[in-house]
Amino acid sequence: MRLALLCFCVSLTLSRECCKRVAKKKAPYFEEDYMKITANRNQKVTLSCKSFGWQPITYIWRRDINGTFIKLDVTGEQLSLTQVHNLSEKEDLFTCSAINIYGSELKYFKVIYCGLIDNVH
Repeated sequence: MRLALLCFCVSLTLSRECCKRVAKKKAPYFEEDYMKITANRNQKVTLSCKSFGWQPITYIWRRDINGTFIKLDVTGEQLSLTQVHNLSEKEDLFTCSAINIYGSELKYFKVIYCGLIDNVH
């Protein structure tokens, strides 16, 4: 519905200010709320939490460690992963919260690591 209003506003060629008001006076929202990413060992991965809505938008990143989401010391809409933190894990789960004065929205990320060698006992 939100995108439909924005497209309707643009299609009528109303002023840009009108379109900005329609798009911005909203809680944050994402075009996609879930992403699955496959990465090779030692590959740099950047997760993007680009959201739309009323500005300013604050972003909070969390990583799932053993079923508990731990807040990361990262601000902004991107999170760069430069290495696999725990080589025994084959995947990591992350969330990004986008928050403004109208509300909040969550985006989920699943990063699957390829090229990890299982320990043979």
